[in-house]
Amino acid sequence: MPSQTRVTGEKRLTDTAIRAWLKKSAPDTLHDGGGLYLRRRGESAFWALRQVNRETGARTWAALFTDPSVPYPQASLAEA
Repeated sequence: MPSQTRVTGEKRLTDTAIRAWLKKSAPDTLHDGGGLYLRRRGESAFWALRQVNRETGARTWAALFTDPSVPYPQASLAEA
């Protein structure tokens, strides 16, 4: 599996940072700089990967857990 290069200055997500982010009103996404995102949907948050097609530059989202009844923290950072 190819490794992803982290953006300088980006930090890995932690459960503490996620809990603090959930208490705030903005922004709607929290990311680690390597394509892993936690996306807010109302009162819940769900894991997703942002993928970029290297040939076309098109960006797409891929949900990590397809069952919307399993938001964070039921789908943990370690599982993502």
